[in-house]
Amino acid sequence: MRPWAAAAGLTFIGGSSGLASTGRVIMSGASIMIVVFLSFVLSYNRVIKEFGLGLAAAVLVDATIVRLALVPAVMELLGRANWWLPGWLDRALPHLDVEGSGGVRDATGGTTAPQPAGRPS
Repeated sequence: MRPWAAAAGLTFIGGSSGLASTGRVIMSGASIMIVVFLSFVLSYNRVIKEFGLGLAAAVLVDATIVRLALVPAVMELLGRANWWLPGWLDRALPHLDVEGSGGVRDATGGTTAPQPAGRPS
C-alpha cells in the first residue's frame, strides 16, 4: 500500500490499490486455513473440535472484518500518519528496496517515491 500512497500522495488511493491487489490473496489464504481448521471438527476428541471451530471463526473474522474492512477504514482516517516514523528510528533502520521499484536517494538523503508497477494484462 505504501508505494501507491507515496506515488499518488493520497492514502485512499494507496489503500484501495493495495486492497485490490492483495484482497484475493488474503481471502484465498484465509479460505484454506478455515477449511483446514474445520477439518478438526471431524475429530473424535471434543477439545480438538472446539479448537478447530474457534480457530476457523477467528480466521474468518480476521480476514473479512479486520483486514478487508477495518484496516482500510482506519488507514483512511489516519491519513499520512500511517507512514509516520520517528526521525531517530528512520536513521537507525536500513533503507531497503526489496521490490527494486527504483526509490532513489536525493541530495537531502531522502528517497523519492517509486512508481507502482501496473497490473499485468
